[in-house]
Amino acid sequence: MAIQEVSAGGIVFRRTPRGVQYLLLKYGAGHWDFPKGHVEEGETPLMASKREIHEETGLRPEQQDYIVGFKQRVTYHYRRGQQLVKKDVHFFLVEVQQEGIKISHEHLDHAWVTLDEALQKLTFKTAKDLLSQANRFLEVSGLLREERTP
Repeated sequence: MAIQEVSAGGIVFRRTPRGVQYLLLKYGAGHWDFPKGHVEEGETPLMASKREIHEETGLRPEQQDYIVGFKQRVTYHYRRGQQLVKKDVHFFLVEVQQEGIKISHEHLDHAWVTLDEALQKLTFKTAKDLLSQANRFLEVSGLLREERTP
């Protein structure tokens, strides 16, 4: 029987004169992924996402603009020693204004990259699929246009 874990995180993006850029973090194990971490007791996935993005990037919750209507859950299994772990990760789409971040001790590097660069750099297929869904959501909702209407 598998242990159940729940995490939350964000697909963080910012607008630049050259277009949208996504934030990727290089984890200690060597893979590139989005900021995320465990949902702690008493937290909702949204609360955990805000906290984890802050802890892993230095971006304070008030600097994080959550895009209404986008929330995805990724489920996967992995082994921790002899134990099978089933992990659900809730992802939100988060816009920020600033480029400068301060990565945590858990990470080796970070990069602001275009969609195409991110799809090349991301390690796992699930992350690539998730990013494609997020980018498609931004396109369909009109949020990738230069000027947003109120």
